[in-house]
Amino acid sequence: MTEVTLEQVASYCTELGLMNRIDPERQLVEMMLTTKQGSHLVYLRLDTEREVLSVRIPMVASAPVERRAVMARVITHLNYNLLLKGFVFDLSDGEVAYDLPVPFRGIGICRDQVSQCLLAANWTLNTHMPTVREACWGSRSVEEILGLPLPEPADALTQALTDGATPVPPSPDVGPIEPARA
Repeated sequence: MTEVTLEQVASYCTELGLMNRIDPERQLVEMMLTTKQGSHLVYLRLDTEREVLSVRIPMVASAPVERRAVMARVITHLNYNLLLKGFVFDLSDGEVAYDLPVPFRGIGICRDQVSQCLLAANWTLNTHMPTVREACWGSRSVEEILGLPLPEPADALTQALTDGATPVPPSPDVGPIEPARA
């Protein structure tokens, strides 16, 4: 097993000119990442059991209840085209975060890996945060936000009529319903 320590990760951040601090209680390094979209708190957490360094930027956005379905679809579309992990969305509270796991089993972590991960996070936020914010606070549909083709009116009507048509599952107290016999 190649050992990676919080002190090592923090020293890489320092070498990259990034202010940071070690939080030994939570087993992570905290730092700030400044992008064109603002400054973001970054957690670099070591999972020594699974040998993974997790780069996480929590709470990049928070979707209100009425926009969470839109946000879920937008995040799915954005992540589809991202090479290195991407956004995570918690439907229960509306939090959008950025997450990038970096496995280090047998190879360790070097300064260049930390740098590349932070560059990927920076690029992702610079490129996609305007879209995330629009999904969060705008009024446009997913198709309009992402520039996807809008459905034909007949297809839209069919979709609207079938969206709420989920069959009710049978009660566990009642056995399967037998078809009526003539």
